[in-house]
Amino acid sequence: MVKISLVVMTLNEAHNIRRCLESSIGIADELLVVDSLSTDDTVAISESLGARVILQPFLGFMEQRQFAINHAAHPFILILDADEVLSEQLRQSILQAKAHWTHDCYYMNRLSNIGDQWIRHGGWYPDRKMRLFDRTQFAVEGINPHDKLVPVKGARSTHLKGDMLHYTNSDIESRVKPSITSSTWPPKRSTSAASAAPGCACSSSPSSASSWNTSCGGGLWMGSMGLLLRLRRRSMCF
Repeated sequence: MVKISLVVMTLNEAHNIRRCLESSIGIADELLVVDSLSTDDTVAISESLGARVILQPFLGFMEQRQFAINHAAHPFILILDADEVLSEQLRQSILQAKAHWTHDCYYMNRLSNIGDQWIRHGGWYPDRKMRLFDRTQFAVEGINPHDKLVPVKGARSTHLKGDMLHYTNSDIESRVKPSITSSTWPPKRSTSAASAAPGCACSSSPSSASSWNTSCGGGLWMGSMGLLLRLRRRSMCF
């Protein structure tokens, strides 16, 4: 059986960190919190749950992530953000992988909760993430602040059953306002399909609702909330 280090990066996450760490107790052999000098009770709560805390001024998302992984006690790493929690099904899947480690990297689906709703449409689910891996078989890619964990060439990867539950912003307005204010709303009607945005089969004609719903990820299926989430996800499809 391999030993796993849970690695969490924090800054003022007192409202989230207990739930996050508790979901990994019994799975992770080490709870490691790398904290960017929080001014709330993040550190105290983490330490009360048995976590090892390293205080590190923020280096940038990619650099901080790499720093945290490098300082884990064990070579097999489980990554969670402070607002993420392992579902019971995912816990069991990780325990099975831990007992019979057959791959280098393990993917899992992330399911987001916004406004007390689990978002399964509009391109938000499944939000596939690689969060369990052998640290000799991964790389950090992307551009700050959007880091991404990926397998190295030749690494063996598979997918785990169960969801990583993401308790994001509690209100919908805080998620969609940046997209709405930076976009034209309401959209201008297109006079032809050619006037739609590249890569989007949607039309702003009322008769195209089913096309919008199909090609834009099910936004209308969830009503106005789904539409707003879709705008936030893709930064406009018009």
